[in-house]
Amino acid sequence: GRASEIAGYEAAIAHAKAAVSADPKAAGAYYLLGVLYAAKQESAAAITAFEEALRLILAVVGIGAASVPVTMPIEAILRSVLIIAA
Repeated sequence: GRASEIAGYEAAIAHAKAAVSADPKAAGAYYLLGVLYAAKQESAAAITAFEEALRLILAVVGIGAASVPVTMPIEAILRSVLIIAA
């Protein structure tokens, strides 16, 4: 049921947090945290994680976060930057 689903998310979040602790520049771990928090309907935590993933990815590709249109959804920005960086 829902309780076991939440427990699964909690375990996955713990692993993603461990990955972030091991490598604070791991944008993928922050993105995963965002996905997991969103699945748990923890919007504020999801947005924070997505924003950190975005900041790290933009730094890698040399784009300042200030140059990204604020009206663009974070996930769309991440996908477009990941395609550009690939």
